[in-house]
Amino acid sequence: MPAHIPEPVYCPMPEEIQAGADLFVRCVTQPAVRAKTLVFYFRPPQSPVYNAVIMDPTKRGWSRAVITANKVSGKSLQYYVEARDGRDTVAASNGTAGSPNVAAIASSTVSSR
Repeated sequence: MPAHIPEPVYCPMPEEIQAGADLFVRCVTQPAVRAKTLVFYFRPPQSPVYNAVIMDPTKRGWSRAVITANKVSGKSLQYYVEARDGRDTVAASNGTAGSPNVAAIASSTVSSR
């Protein structure tokens, strides 16, 4: 857990992720955010619909999710995270559907011998 959580919902993500590999995502909220669940939304840029994954809490205070390799394709991945309270209301977010975060996808290199 970081000593200082820099934003209400903090998700340290690389700027570039690997195509065709599982993407492991972890997020944490600031103590003032009363989050019951965290939901990770993602989509390729050409898709109008976001996929939603409910993140699992860990013993160390983070929440985590895995985006399977078959969903990590194209040139980039748009994503945002919502922290939802006990009434399923958004308490805080990192990005939004209209203004998502973007991670570039590095093409996987396949060598042939």
